[in-house]
Parts: sequence; structure tokens; C-alpha cells
Amino acid sequence: MRRVLRSVSSRDDVSQYIEVRDQVNRATAEYKKAAQRGDVDRINSAISRFEAELRIAPQIKKIESARRKISQQITAVNDSRLPQDEKDRIVKQLVEQRKIITRQGILIAQGI
Repeated sequence: MRRVLRSVSSRDDVSQYIEVRDQVNRATAEYKKAAQRGDVDRINSAISRFEAELRIAPQIKKIESARRKISQQITAVNDSRLPQDEKDRIVKQLVEQRKIITRQGILIAQGI
């Protein structure tokens, strides 16, 4: 058998992170919906089914907020009147920060 080794691309990181983020969002929505209705059985069911997702939900929420903020900064830099080489330098730094934050989200999600 032959094994192919490859490095994980940033695109794979983002898709993996988004998958986890969506799981956490679904779990949080299910819990909130049950809590709003006051249905204790559904609340307990959501907690038991989504225990890991609900545990990491606050961290994922902070990471997603930081990712959005960086994306807004990238858009602002691209729309600015800075020289192109300056824009490229700043955007490159921001993209690297966003990659680091995305990887942190993946590491947190590995606990699920």
C-alpha cells in the first residue's frame, strides 16, 4: 500500500474550522430554542447530545469574532488609498493572523 503525504493547506484549515463552527452554532441554537420554550426535557437532551460543542461554544464565538474583525480590516485596507505595496504588506500580515486564529479554533475543536 502506498501512502501519500501532503501538508494541510490553509483552505483545508478554514473548511475544517467552518465545519466545527457550524456544529457549535447548531448546538447553541438548539439549546437556546429549548431554553426559550422552557422545555426542561429538551434542554437536558441538548446538553447531553451537544456537551462538547456547548463547552467550547464561548471560545469558538470569540475566535469567530476575531476572524470577522480581521476580515473587515482586510477589506478596509484594500479599499484604502495606500500604495499597493503597503496594502500587500498589511494584508499579508492580517491574513497570517487570521490563519493563526483559525488554527486555534481547530485545536480547540479537536477536544470534541
